[in-house]
Amino acid sequence: MDDIRLLQQPPSIDEANAKTLKLLNSRVPNWNALLHLEDFEDWVRVAGEESNRLNHELQVSETTLIKEKAAVIDATKATVSAAQDAALARHILSDDLTALSEELVSSREHGIGEPTLLEGLEDLHRKLKELQHVQQYVRVIERALTLSATAVDEFKALQSQKQVTKASLSTYVELLEFTRKVVEICNGGISTPGDEPGSLGLVNFLSSVRDQTWSSLKTLLSEELMACGEKMKWPNAVDWLSTPVEDRQSFVSAFLKLLSLQEIGEGFILKPSDDSDAKKHGIYPLQALIQPISARFKYHFESQRETNRIDKLKKSMPELLPNSALLAHTIYQAVVFDTQVKEDGFALSGTLQAGDSKPEEWEGISDVILGKKEWFDAWLEGERQFAEAQYDEVVHSLDAWQLVDDGALTEDDVSSTSQLRPTNSARRVKTLFEQIADRYKPLPKFNHRAQFLIEIQVPILEHYHTRISGSLDAFETLTSSLMRAVPGALAGQVGHQYDTKRLTSGVDGLQRLIKAFVSARWITIAMQNWGEQLFYLELWKEINDRASLREKAKGHVSLPTPIPDSVAEGTLFDELISQYDTLTARSEDLAVSHVVSEIESALRPHIASPWSTISEENSVLPSTLLIPVTALQQQLAFIATVLPAASVTILYRRICSSISSFLVERMILQHSRSTLAATDSAVLTAEYSLWIECSKQAVGKLVRKVDVPWQRLREAAAVLNMDSGNYLELVRAAWDGNEAAFEQTCEKFGISSFTQSEMRQALRLRSDCPR
Repeated sequence: MDDIRLLQQPPSIDEANAKTLKLLNSRVPNWNALLHLEDFEDWVRVAGEESNRLNHELQVSETTLIKEKAAVIDATKATVSAAQDAALARHILSDDLTALSEELVSSREHGIGEPTLLEGLEDLHRKLKELQHVQQYVRVIERALTLSATAVDEFKALQSQKQVTKASLSTYVELLEFTRKVVEICNGGISTPGDEPGSLGLVNFLSSVRDQTWSSLKTLLSEELMACGEKMKWPNAVDWLSTPVEDRQSFVSAFLKLLSLQEIGEGFILKPSDDSDAKKHGIYPLQALIQPISARFKYHFESQRETNRIDKLKKSMPELLPNSALLAHTIYQAVVFDTQVKEDGFALSGTLQAGDSKPEEWEGISDVILGKKEWFDAWLEGERQFAEAQYDEVVHSLDAWQLVDDGALTEDDVSSTSQLRPTNSARRVKTLFEQIADRYKPLPKFNHRAQFLIEIQVPILEHYHTRISGSLDAFETLTSSLMRAVPGALAGQVGHQYDTKRLTSGVDGLQRLIKAFVSARWITIAMQNWGEQLFYLELWKEINDRASLREKAKGHVSLPTPIPDSVAEGTLFDELISQYDTLTARSEDLAVSHVVSEIESALRPHIASPWSTISEENSVLPSTLLIPVTALQQQLAFIATVLPAASVTILYRRICSSISSFLVERMILQHSRSTLAATDSAVLTAEYSLWIECSKQAVGKLVRKVDVPWQRLREAAAVLNMDSGNYLELVRAAWDGNEAAFEQTCEKFGISSFTQSEMRQALRLRSDCPR
């Protein structure tokens, strides 16, 4: 490029004159030489011809250069256009490739969008396989049910025979063999002892069909034996010798049939060396004969009907209902007893009450009380009144809203609440909530647990939320424009003995907002921890699964909406956590607004005063700045003493960022203090340094990079304190440069928080601004 530019330059006249003069001096050094030069005319003529030839070649070269230059420009433009088209095509291909890649990548990884075609095919293929498996399952189930019904019908047809043989159970044997094969296939070719079911639902179902079929066969013979016993007046005393021979023979035959059935059944199900099942289930004939006795016992001793049994226990529970404390103690002792008995290993399995069917969980003696709705409701109401009394005592105590000392926090409190210091009321409400939970956790039924949660625990959290929200409402009312315009306007509500300005100004006002913040935050963290506990996770799952519990939960606005037949997501306290999060954010916003408003009010005299002059002899900052700086330091210092580092950092940056923007807007952009002489431009840097020093003293131990929220003020001070050359360069970029050039210049000087129009206003603050 340098050679091309050199060739394009015109010839130097001075250089040509110099060369000509040098040539003449060499050929004609003096006048005498010229007079004696014989070929002077020829030399002049040749020089003229050479000059004409060179001028002609110059004209030809210039013409050729113009043509070649035009050709090169056209070729260059064509090349640039082709390069631009190629770049555009490359970007289009890149976008198409990205779109195709996104279509191939599963959008389900991000939880949004529609599935890809490949994913759709995979889903259809998977569903087809599932349907095929379902078809196979249905065929197996159909076969098992058919064999079960046929076995029962076959046994009924042969029931009139005097003996029970394996031949009369041929269809049942076929059902056993079919079940054994399915179990063996499902267990990977391994037949478990006794063909006990594995973990598959199909195996469990076939095993239940097998067992139910056997129970039906047993029931047929048991009914026959009981019919024979009724003829002999069983369960009354039986005179065997006076009973007709035909009745005795029928009874003995039915008795032996049941024994034979049990003996055959043991051969089917149990291993030869294992007779534990027979001991556990008892003897079939005796099980049948004891049923009338069991029915009479329940009638006389467990039902509410009138009876002639004088040894029936009296029901004393209704006498306890008016005494809530004694009622609660009785229920608590009953629950403790049931829990201890279950922990010792007691269960209904192995008892006659369980029979052949799978025994249900023993409900315990507490179910005698809790199973009766009016008794449980009376206990629940007593617990609710007690909890409300405890709550009222907590929130109305003299120290309810005082911050807890660090030494009063337990290890669990510190580990579960991110080192947050709560108020006494928040800590006690959390303790009260957990105490209520401890009282009903041992209850065996989820329905009872859910009622305690919905009717006692959740209202306590709602009341406390309302209490904190009300305190914030009162603070906003006292700091409203009406109170500022008409002092004492709400004196009747607040009371003449209180100074409303003192309650809502300075550190005192901030303290009330911080107490609301930590109280709400403490309960929020507690609910997050409760929601992850196994007890509440199980309770939330049961609420989603059971229709009756879902209806109760739906009627309560502070509980999430339960979704049936789905995996329960979230926790039981998500809705309350959301409400408390909103309350926490509101108290945080009010705290920020309170501090910012206080500092802005204190800054009004300062931003209306003229700029100070700073020189070697005079470097004192204006006194109007000391009051707002001191106020900010006091408020930040209080925040740093009561909140953890994370909360302090958030509040500090929000507060100081607002103050910094306020100072820049008023002093720099609106020129509230008039223009600033270039010689005094360092005054703003000094003021900025004072704000930073104040911040470091207040929160420097907890907050890293205290200068971050003061960015706009720092950059404004740097702009106004520039030397003349840099200042004029920034002026030219702000007025004459486009957006890209302006941003490049700002980047050079480390400025990023000002727009081009804002920069013009800031630059005009200096009295030497040329624009």
